[in-house]
Amino acid sequence: MLSRIQVAFLLPEFSLPIFKQSLLDTKNCAVSFLSYHHLQELPKLCLQLESEYDGFVIPYLSANRVFKKGCPKFSKPVVFITEDLTDLSPVLFEMLIKNRSSDLSRITAEAFYTTCRPEEQVDFMEQLYQIDPPAVPYEQMSLEQLCQIEDEFVHIVQKLWNNKRIDLVICSSGGTAQLLEQSSIPYQLIYPMPHQIQQALDFLVHKIMLRRTKDSLSAVISVSASGSADSQMKHLHKCLMDFNRENVTDFLLQKSPHGFDIYTNLNTVRRITNGFSACRLRHYLCEHLDTGICIGYGIGNSVSEAMENAQDAGHEARSGGSSYIITESGERIGPLDSQHILTLPGDPSPEQQEAAHRCGLSPITIQKLCSVLQIMQTNIITSRELASKLDVTVVNANRVLNSLVEGGYAETTFNKSTISRGRPSKVYRINLPGVPKGNE
Repeated sequence: MLSRIQVAFLLPEFSLPIFKQSLLDTKNCAVSFLSYHHLQELPKLCLQLESEYDGFVIPYLSANRVFKKGCPKFSKPVVFITEDLTDLSPVLFEMLIKNRSSDLSRITAEAFYTTCRPEEQVDFMEQLYQIDPPAVPYEQMSLEQLCQIEDEFVHIVQKLWNNKRIDLVICSSGGTAQLLEQSSIPYQLIYPMPHQIQQALDFLVHKIMLRRTKDSLSAVISVSASGSADSQMKHLHKCLMDFNRENVTDFLLQKSPHGFDIYTNLNTVRRITNGFSACRLRHYLCEHLDTGICIGYGIGNSVSEAMENAQDAGHEARSGGSSYIITESGERIGPLDSQHILTLPGDPSPEQQEAAHRCGLSPITIQKLCSVLQIMQTNIITSRELASKLDVTVVNANRVLNSLVEGGYAETTFNKSTISRGRPSKVYRINLPGVPKGNE
């Protein structure tokens, strides 16, 4: 029987009371409200709680940005409640109704600083004292800069208040309200409506339930060792059983021609690969064995499909000496533990298959090359750059690029000079379908 869903709301201390009062229906889950004092504490708090809860709700746009920058590989579902300029309208209407003589030019709003301006906004909103957003776009800011964004806004507001330019601040973050309270600056905090909070919770519970269903998908892990002596296989078997015991995984082992096949489920695979980004099993085996280890993870809607995907992923792993994953939808993810993990769609397009046939390369190689160039947003690459992105040798990268030239899908353009001594690097312009065009 599945355990009850555990959900955590992560909030500034200032916002805890109103969120606790607004939550209406928690019959489908157990809800905890946890607080942080400053934005810079949020990433560490999330990582500390990641294993304790099934999902998280994080209100406020600034917190959303800090979380995404500070926890890029977070494995649990997260739902955000964010604000924008449209949330100002009801507050301003109510203010004008109560006091028609209100001077809107002496009121400012945090939303002007934290959100993009809509193309169309209510006329009276233009009368507010508008604080321009930071010069550096939010998506280009560092984590440290994002953590200080509420402080920066309050610093600007403090100057305006001291110079008697404003009478009121409409803020949309509990953290900002807390800072304004400490500075004795009048403010009005816009809280999410109760139905918005409930919708966020319901959506998160739905995501968690879908994930639990998916976590039960079959998974097979193909573990290959470079040696096949009986003593090596016995040692490999012992190490796998030790890993199973130490990590409390649900393993069922079976001998295979290359080593062992492990039968388990998607939840276990996701856990021991840190959300499809690393291969803890391979690290463990390499520390305890003197032989080379390659691992292929296969996910499937049935055991047979998972086995087929594991065999394909294992073949890919043995070619590159690493670990790969093939999911139930056919996505190929890897090499794990690399700085350049690629996620390839299930099946190559007809154009990619044609290019592979004409160049004498595998369709997967063509897919990988297209994915690398799409990430780089260019069709210009050297063999060293390709080798680095694919975690292969320069010799292998040269073979791929020269095959593309012979097949008519690439051409050499010019030699890129290098700082180190030796011949300049040959640069290739790739002309595969769907590859972005780059500047030389």
